Amino acid sequence: AATHAGTYAVNAVGTPVVKDAAGNDVSDQFSVDVTPGKLDISKRNVILTSGSGEKEYDGKALTSEEVSVTMDGFAEGEGATYRVTGTRTLAGSAENTFTYILDENTRAEDYNIRTAYGSLKVNSRESKYEITLVSRGGTALYDGSKHVIEGFQDTEFSFGGVTYTVSGITSRIAGTKAGTHEAVISGALVVTDSEGNDVTDQFEITNESGTLEIGKRQITFTSSTIEQVYNGSALTGGEVTVSGDGFATGDGAEFTMTGSQTLTGRSSNTFDYTLTGNTKADNYEITINEGLLIVTGRTDLYSVTIRGASGTLTYNGQEQELTGITADEDGQLLEDGSIRVTVDGNVYTVSSISASGSGTNVGTYPVNVTGEAVVSDSAGNNVTDQFAVSLINGSLEITAGTMDLSAISDNTQTYDGTAVTGG
Repeated sequence: AATHAGTYAVNAVGTPVVKDAAGNDVSDQFSVDVTPGKLDISKRNVILTSGSGEKEYDGKALTSEEVSVTMDGFAEGEGATYRVTGTRTLAGSAENTFTYILDENTRAEDYNIRTAYGSLKVNSRESKYEITLVSRGGTALYDGSKHVIEGFQDTEFSFGGVTYTVSGITSRIAGTKAGTHEAVISGALVVTDSEGNDVTDQFEITNESGTLEIGKRQITFTSSTIEQVYNGSALTGGEVTVSGDGFATGDGAEFTMTGSQTLTGRSSNTFDYTLTGNTKADNYEITINEGLLIVTGRTDLYSVTIRGASGTLTYNGQEQELTGITADEDGQLLEDGSIRVTVDGNVYTVSSISASGSGTNVGTYPVNVTGEAVVSDSAGNNVTDQFAVSLINGSLEITAGTMDLSAISDNTQTYDGTAVTGG
């Protein structure tokens, strides 16, 4: 008897006995030649075949753990353990390799074992994975310096639990001036899986350019409010303050005050400005806020005294008249009958008044000042309400005349009917 594959001898044992048809032992009539036989137990032919598989690329490994046993197969109770090592992740094909270990009760000598590898095939995706690569962006307030933003919001993406990384491409935004600045994208984009494999052909990639918004600085120019009591001189000046975000370092402006208020009342304290150096208007949102120039009326009015003319005339037997006015404040009589005065360093004209007086006989007569005084400044503005004008009458004195009798001689003659004359 034999169990395992091989060739075995079959030997006869014992003494041969030859019987006839009637059952009689006739062995002695025969010479029996005994030749040994043989037993051939052939090896079983076995084909071990690993499974095959096919799918669309999904970033995960394609495997098949199945191993089939064909041909004669293993004898009952015998077999093997399999370790399938074949795998395919990227698009393409690979053999589904495996190894095997025979069970302890299974002898390799009893088998002709052949292995056959199945196929693992991964097809490229018909509908590509979609990635939107968004450049990083941001905002800043103009400050005169260069602002730079680099990179993308995300460079890692997951699909079906598999993480992919985008590389080989750069995004850079640089800007100094106020406004919108676009990203500059450059390079050759590559998508790799977690093992570093290039799987770019499985993706549809869209670039979305980010922006850098540099905002204008909000600044306000405010001229000061100043006040004075009327003095005949223009109220000007003050200063301009800059508020809000203010100027960026190195930027600025020069201011020229243009507002003026001389008369009582108020007006805007206007001004002009010129941006200095490399300051650009486009980087600023400028608001103008004008203060006030306020001139209030005088409570202590300027005092001007206008007097009627005074003088002396000699009696001449006829009515004589004296006209004209004078002023205590360095008055200067003008051709039109008004009078120019200087008050607090400023020149004014007093008009609409006159004075006259007349008399015949020896005596003193008033030179009466009449009219309602109007005071004008050098620009012709009526500023009467800032003055207290006193009107004082003058006087005309008519004195007795004198006669020179020294030319009359002491001459006496006898009346003869002719005139007596001095000589």
